[in-house]
Amino acid sequence: MSLGTTGYSLYVGSLWAFQVHGTRAFLIVAGGILGCTAALLWAAQGAIMMSYPLEKDKGRSFSLFWVLFQSEPLIC
Repeated sequence: MSLGTTGYSLYVGSLWAFQVHGTRAFLIVAGGILGCTAALLWAAQGAIMMSYPLEKDKGRSFSLFWVLFQSEPLIC
């Protein structure tokens, strides 16, 4: 999961570099790297989420996660 989060910090850095220096190439490359690392992050999150509950509770755990994940913008 920690490898998956590095893409977000690289992308934020590329946005800053684009604002300061106008370097588009770094922004595009960082966006591609973000896509790959975000896939690792979400795959690890799904594996962890499905490994903790018992077999009979996995559907409930999955649906509870998505309810909380989708309602988060309403809370903020």
